[in-house]
This record gives sequence, C-alpha cells and structure tokens, in this order.
Amino acid sequence: RITHGGAAGTTLRFLALRASRLEGTHHLSGSLRLFERPQDEIARLMIQLGCEAEIRLQRLTIRGQGWRPASSEVVIDRSVSSQFASAVLLNAWELPFDLKLRFEGRAVSESYFAMTLSLVREAGMRVDVVNDSTLFISAGQKVTATMLRAEPDASSAFALAAVAVARGSSVELHDWPATSL
Repeated sequence: RITHGGAAGTTLRFLALRASRLEGTHHLSGSLRLFERPQDEIARLMIQLGCEAEIRLQRLTIRGQGWRPASSEVVIDRSVSSQFASAVLLNAWELPFDLKLRFEGRAVSESYFAMTLSLVREAGMRVDVVNDSTLFISAGQKVTATMLRAEPDASSAFALAAVAVARGSSVELHDWPATSL
C-alpha cells in the first residue's frame, strides 16, 4: 500500500503507527520537505514495537506482523514533537499485552499530547499515570464511546486571525471553547 501525505508531518507520524499495527509492508511517501523534518523517532519506535522501518528519500517503508515488542516498555523521545507519543497512544487499542510508555527528553507541545490523552480517555481507554514520565495501558482495551468531542486545534485559528489583523480587519471566532488544555 502506498499513501502520499504531502508535507503533513502529523499525517505521516499518526499513519505510520497505525500501519505498524497491521501485518504486511506499507509505504508512506511525502514531499521532500516532509522527510527533511525530524522523523527518525518513527524508526526508533518501530524497532521497539517489533517492526522494521526504513526511511529513504521521500518514503517510509514499514514491515511487520503488528506490534510485537521485545519489552513491555516503549521509550519515546518527546524533545522534537509530542506527535510520536500521541501516535502510539492513539493506536494502543486492543493490544494483546500491557504497554508501558516511558517518555524521555524535554516535552514540547505538551498541550497537544494532553489533548490526545483526554480524547483516548473519553473514548474509554484507561491510562494510568505511573509517574511524571511513565504511563501504563493495560491489554485488551476497546473503544466504548459512541460519540467523542475533541478539542479544536486553537493554534490554527490564530493563523487566520493574524491574517485578518495584518489586513486591518477584525475577526470573530464562534464556538470558542471556554476552557482549553
């Protein structure tokens, strides 16, 4: 399967972890700029999850039989992006084994990871906080929610507002959340 993600880093990171749950060979491609950005953490995660990953030019190739980690602990570096941790968490449903996520590095974009954690919990995943840098997800969890309300990415709205202000216009944002992670 070949999927082209353009320059979308989030798409590549989330889709790579999803593809790694499926048996077979998966090819994810994108723009040159996408692969100039830091993506090495994907390959590091794949090795820990019992898959193979090769990043070459503008393509990420994933081979595996689904997640088959050698250890129950997966170490995720969050110093470049929180998206790697979010990608693992979003794909940790119906695992046949317990999974411990241990984070290293200074966390960046922490609020986005908080949004992911909130969403999977709302969907029914029990995620236990072991300590500041470790989460535990027990085996066999299934989505129980029939409807989810995800917090919007507020940073996207500010880009549009900045354009309006730069043009001397005003902006009115509707349905803005009263609270935000």
